[in-house]
Amino acid sequence: MAKEIKCTISLSVQTALGITTEKTDTIAIDMSGEAVYHGIQDVTSSAAALEYTEQALMGSSGDTAGWMFLKNLSTADIITLGDDATHTDHIVKLKPGEFALFRANKPIFADCTSGTAKLETLVIEN
Repeated sequence: MAKEIKCTISLSVQTALGITTEKTDTIAIDMSGEAVYHGIQDVTSSAAALEYTEQALMGSSGDTAGWMFLKNLSTADIITLGDDATHTDHIVKLKPGEFALFRANKPIFADCTSGTAKLETLVIEN
């Protein structure tokens, strides 16, 4: 299991009408490198690119980050994610406590509704 990313996700839904559905899936992805960044960063109401301290995560052209796990640690603010600083199209909306897991192929920009929110960031090289 060396140089491999393994992810298991489970989703369970039950409606007020008693309809229940569940989905569990696992994926294993070969890693091309060794770079991993895990930290917490401040997100403000001004859209800014997420920062990673490992330059290898940005690739030689500076356009890729790899697998990203992002969690809104705020108790009140909504964090939105987009693909540029103008932030005209929000790709992801994270309410307090929510998270997202995806493969990014370009830098990700974040902002929040007000004040400063904390965003847990885990980035793994493709």
